[in-house]
Amino acid sequence: MSRTVPTSTYRLHLTGDFTLDDAADLVDHIDALGVDWVYLSPIQTVPRGATHGYHVLDPDEINPELGGEEALARLRAAADEHDRGMLLDIVPNHLGASVENPWWRDVLTHGAASAFAHYFDVDFEAGRVVLPVLGGSVEEAIAEGAIRVTDDGVGLQVHETRYPLAPGTDVAAPLATVLEQQAYELTMWREGEARLNWRRFFAVNELAGVRVEDPEVFDAVHRTVLALLADGTIDGLRVDHIDGLSLPGEYVTRLRDAVGPDTWVVVEKIVELDGPGDGIETLPASWPVAGTTGYETGALIQSWLTDTEGHRQLVADFRADTGLTASTVEALPGSELTVTRELFTGEVARIVAELRAGLPDLATTEDELAEAVMELSAHLDGYRTYAPVDGPLSDADQRAIEHAAERAGTARAADLGQLLQAPAARPALLRWQQLTGPATAKGFEDRLMFQHVALASLCEVGADAHYMDSPPDAVTSAALLVEQATHAPYAGITTSTHDAKRSEDVRARLLVLAEAPAAFRDTLQTVTTHLAEGPTVDGHARWLILQAVIGTLGLAPAESLADTPTEPYRARLAAWTTKALREADLRTGHRDPDEVYEAAVLEWLDRLLSPGPALAAVQDLVGSIALAGATNSLATVVLKIAAAGVPDIYRGCEIWDDSLTDPDNRRPLQVDRLRQVMASLDGATPTELLARWEDGAVKMHVTRAGLHARRDLPEVFLGGTATTPEVAGARADHVCALARTGGEDATSVVAVTPRRPLTLAGGDWATGLVWDDTTVAMPAGTAGDSHATELLTGRRVPITEGRVGVADALTDLPVALLRV
Repeated sequence: MSRTVPTSTYRLHLTGDFTLDDAADLVDHIDALGVDWVYLSPIQTVPRGATHGYHVLDPDEINPELGGEEALARLRAAADEHDRGMLLDIVPNHLGASVENPWWRDVLTHGAASAFAHYFDVDFEAGRVVLPVLGGSVEEAIAEGAIRVTDDGVGLQVHETRYPLAPGTDVAAPLATVLEQQAYELTMWREGEARLNWRRFFAVNELAGVRVEDPEVFDAVHRTVLALLADGTIDGLRVDHIDGLSLPGEYVTRLRDAVGPDTWVVVEKIVELDGPGDGIETLPASWPVAGTTGYETGALIQSWLTDTEGHRQLVADFRADTGLTASTVEALPGSELTVTRELFTGEVARIVAELRAGLPDLATTEDELAEAVMELSAHLDGYRTYAPVDGPLSDADQRAIEHAAERAGTARAADLGQLLQAPAARPALLRWQQLTGPATAKGFEDRLMFQHVALASLCEVGADAHYMDSPPDAVTSAALLVEQATHAPYAGITTSTHDAKRSEDVRARLLVLAEAPAAFRDTLQTVTTHLAEGPTVDGHARWLILQAVIGTLGLAPAESLADTPTEPYRARLAAWTTKALREADLRTGHRDPDEVYEAAVLEWLDRLLSPGPALAAVQDLVGSIALAGATNSLATVVLKIAAAGVPDIYRGCEIWDDSLTDPDNRRPLQVDRLRQVMASLDGATPTELLARWEDGAVKMHVTRAGLHARRDLPEVFLGGTATTPEVAGARADHVCALARTGGEDATSVVAVTPRRPLTLAGGDWATGLVWDDTTVAMPAGTAGDSHATELLTGRRVPITEGRVGVADALTDLPVALLRV
């Protein structure tokens, strides 16, 4: 493995059910697929049985449940055998706030006197460490016997958890007195948001923020990771949740110094698609990283494929049917303000305290300051600003704060916008910067993306509010993708992830609804009519659920569209529906679930999925759009492979994936099925693959051929130029074309895919004569009459006067990669 930048990655989600040894066993498949690097979710120790690796308990230990150091060595050996690299996901922002975490346990034992007290972002001046773990008051918990000193006298049992006792605790004293002697304070969970005196990851009480801005803490958190890089076990890093850190720029600079100049490092960061100058927001130029993990590129590929006119009709119908008449842009500040009041009042109080400490002569009351903090946060464009510890703010950050104050429209927000820019208020500004990201994530990603579901495929991590309301048109999307080759040529590209709301294939199918808004409206009306005798279900729930069913029904290779949905499928949809409704927080929510409402909606879902005219109507609609959805999926694969950056394949997405929001997208990987599909490709013709498209083999074939092309032509795909070739002819509006050129001989590869395939080809594949006289210009320098090699099939495609007929390029498959 000689490259320092991979041509592609394959993300594996490691758990006790899929270990490092399982990953080692899969390396041969990953290599055969054409992938360059194996990409691992976090590998350090987490609570036993965890379904993800983001609440690390011990950064110095490779998770024994995954197989530990020995299994990691075996995986490295397997990767070396196939000449593959390895990328590791790391989590510097937080650790598990658990008594199983030795650092956190020591803080709970000794409080501010702990050797690890400065590792965590705890405000000890505000009192003891607040633990919002009780269902009621302390007095009620004591009376119920939910709190007691352990039989051995050295711990405190609270429900199922054993907490440490402070040294010198008088265990013979009354229990209330024992509690008062501790370095922590047990409180009711509902008091947590208001009284919490330590930073969390978002609003998760089980994850405690870590102060990696402190060099000692940085070294402790990264000790094992850096050792793995130094000894060659790991080749690159993906940094989780960079915006959660106090000083992201200083962090990545320190990380770069530690890993050296050549290590590939990308950061998880959601950028605004309508950034400065109506282009994509870019990372600060001073950050020494390859770029983001690539949510934005995935979003641009999707918008290029979207029928924007049909989307506008869906939005109009959705607003009329649900009463949610505000645009996403209009609703966002209110949503962020609501979640900040509900979830982050403790964080707001710490910002106010910092303001008071830095500006003691302020006449503004604490309540007024708190309101101003929340208003300014709710109206900030994007996730955060990046002010340093000292020195002037960047022009971009200054404008962002001033714009937020203008949008808030209150005198107190305007005053706060000025105050935060004062040198004495810098500690408050630094802490405010760590609030705005979580507030946006909870208010937008976890709320509005489940509320504003006119076209649910657009409700995905990497979108912004403008994108959900009105995605960029085809010309703009293509132009922005081309720009990526200039400012982020080595960034990641993602289309499905462990955090996705819906898989790339579910979204690809739902995109077709923008081509057929009337058909969707008619199906919705038919379903509503036939289910009218049951519980009354609101319009939002009907749109949300119906699109989930349309997007997933019969999509998984093990499911059949024609059959009655299986019990496992129905159970998945029911679990997802409950979570999605609570995330939307319109009629029910996580904090105060309305179980009567939820039961009514689940009954409606159960009747929808039962044999009858409602289910038949949905099956008919899905049957009419399924091939167009599959075409969109294949187009997504080819454009992702052709785009500037490093494409990632989320495990299992080389075939059709019907996953919804986590934990649904973290189900066990069906390794046997992947191997069966891979074996079935031997000798299969494109015609055969299209005929049996439901098994996902055609997607694996396109993925495999495209990734091998990337691996064989790194000079083209890694750092090569990008252009959008001119398209002409009767079907030009239905073509996506992206050209990459690089290397000493100026080799070019041109991706050609359909867009709006339903309008183009109806319920058939968009191949051959359907393209009429449509042609694509080949890159400059191509001979007038020659040929291109179609890399997905090996065919020779004629070039006439520097142009390729789309009917010739898309003869066997509805997508192509043309090498010239």
